[in-house]
Amino acid sequence: MKRYALTFTLIDSKVHIVALKEGDFFLLPDSSALSEFSLEIDGTFCDVFFIDKKMENTYELMSIANMEELSSRFVFLALAKLFPYMPNSWNVDTKYLPSSLYKGMFEEITFYGGSFNPWHEGHSECLRQCPNENIVIVPDANPWKEDQSHLHSTWSLFLEIVSKFKNSTYSIYPGFWGIMKKNPTVQWLPSVACQKKNLLIGDDNFMAFDKWTNFETLMKSLHTLYVVPRQFEIVELEKKRSELESLNLDVQIILLNSHEYQSLSSTEIRKNLLKN
Repeated sequence: MKRYALTFTLIDSKVHIVALKEGDFFLLPDSSALSEFSLEIDGTFCDVFFIDKKMENTYELMSIANMEELSSRFVFLALAKLFPYMPNSWNVDTKYLPSSLYKGMFEEITFYGGSFNPWHEGHSECLRQCPNENIVIVPDANPWKEDQSHLHSTWSLFLEIVSKFKNSTYSIYPGFWGIMKKNPTVQWLPSVACQKKNLLIGDDNFMAFDKWTNFETLMKSLHTLYVVPRQFEIVELEKKRSELESLNLDVQIILLNSHEYQSLSSTEIRKNLLKN
């Protein structure tokens, strides 16, 4: 049975991991001992260790430019386990979370999910418009898209987003890129440990919100739903808001402002890149 080892350590207050370099890529070494913290992906296991001393073959985590795909997925899953407010987290000191990812615990958190491949100015505008600054960016596979093959290099996408917001107030939760399968929001958001949970979504998702998996359960767990215009007229959005409000699910629905980046689409950007 194949087992990898993922060892986190701190050097000069920066998070490092033990890794092997093969060509242009880094990958996790084989495990030589079992840990109380372990992960599994499709029958392959990874033992996770947290050590407060310098090890051989250590590299600063956020400086690794290329990582082998399975190794990166284990890193995403392990980092996700360190977010104390997320479901099924480990009781491990958050000092092992890079400061560019985790900005602390708050009584109110707004989650902003998407595949973000690539990130564009329309995504940034959603963040700028949101009144609540305690935002957790949640990269994920889009459940409405069967073809997820465009997520071929999650590590590079991850680094791109982190570099954009490393000095911001935003946290970045990478756990669902470790899963790499459909992951309905209702499976995790109701179990998040904070008083007020919000969602920030585009109007295309809002107009189909009642088709989301167990959407009433999801709505009951929410405090506020922030909606950013993208494709629909304000009259259509207001009508949809009235429909949802009539269900008396006690969620505040706030329609944000129109903006100049509404026509931007990650899908179209990828298509244009392929053409060129």
